[in-house]
Amino acid sequence: MVSYTKKQEEQVDEIIDEESLNYSNSSSGLTPRDIILSHIKKLSSFIFSGSIDTKKDGDKGLSIQKVDKREIIIQAIDFTIAILQPFYDEDMVNKQEDYNNKLNKLKDKLREDSIIFSAYNKCSEDSNFDNKKLVEWINFFECQNLIMIDKEESYYEEFIIEKFELSMKLFQDMNFLLHRKNYLQDEEYSE
Repeated sequence: MVSYTKKQEEQVDEIIDEESLNYSNSSSGLTPRDIILSHIKKLSSFIFSGSIDTKKDGDKGLSIQKVDKREIIIQAIDFTIAILQPFYDEDMVNKQEDYNNKLNKLKDKLREDSIIFSAYNKCSEDSNFDNKKLVEWINFFECQNLIMIDKEESYYEEFIIEKFELSMKLFQDMNFLLHRKNYLQDEEYSE
């Protein structure tokens, strides 16, 4: 589980501060350009602000905790998708669908890897480890729909790397969409 310091929590909150957005049609309202550029600015400052922070851990002394910014960036890209999806053209709809299909395959693989890893750990607790018991544990976890994802294990790291790359590719495609649609022109939302 990732834990954040107070400073990091403030940075995360600043990436998407939806309460500060004013979508009115007044002169003080935000334009689509303002919203996207503000979001990109906050996201960029978060990306380049460093990744390791220290936290005092009671009697045990000083522990170092790392914030996985990739997960936060993926969430920020998901927020950008929510903003831009109504403006998608046919090309972008196809790219979003391709992204969703690839992401679903990644999630399926994460589920499978998690089940195998959990079953292997259960079998390794027993001194009479064999493949038959491994298959039994895999079937048990699948039948019970028990999925225990350990973010410290290599299978999760592989998942987050691939998901991050997919999300960044989609983010690049969204930037091309902005150019095609001339989305960043100064026009306010109206009701």
